[in-house]
Amino acid sequence: MAKKKFLLRGEYLRNIKPKEELSFGVKLPFKQITSPSGTIFAAWHGPSRINPDSTGTAYYLRLDNDDPMPLNIDVYSMRPTKEPNVIEIEAAPKQTYHWGQDIPQFIKTSTPKKFIDKTNKILSKRLDK
Repeated sequence: MAKKKFLLRGEYLRNIKPKEELSFGVKLPFKQITSPSGTIFAAWHGPSRINPDSTGTAYYLRLDNDDPMPLNIDVYSMRPTKEPNVIEIEAAPKQTYHWGQDIPQFIKTSTPKKFIDKTNKILSKRLDK
């Protein structure tokens, strides 16, 4: 069982844009979620219509050379706790988009070109093997 991780509301608010607008970076701004090996880029957003119990979601898109599918996506859910200034972070169960050969469309539509280009370059090398 994964160890529970917690985030202070102030840190969350400094890094989350309103609603479902995605932010992107080479790593997540939350030190509680470490960057896995093979990370290509990270994305995160605030509350979602799909999961109303969630305060936000964070994603790491990474290459896994030991997996037959080249692109893996690790998902972390953020949700409120009984403490008003504390948010719990939990690794989410693997979704169908966890393994793939392309960035999922719901992320890709707003992904900066530099991250799409980086992903395509890495994936083309992997798929050419």
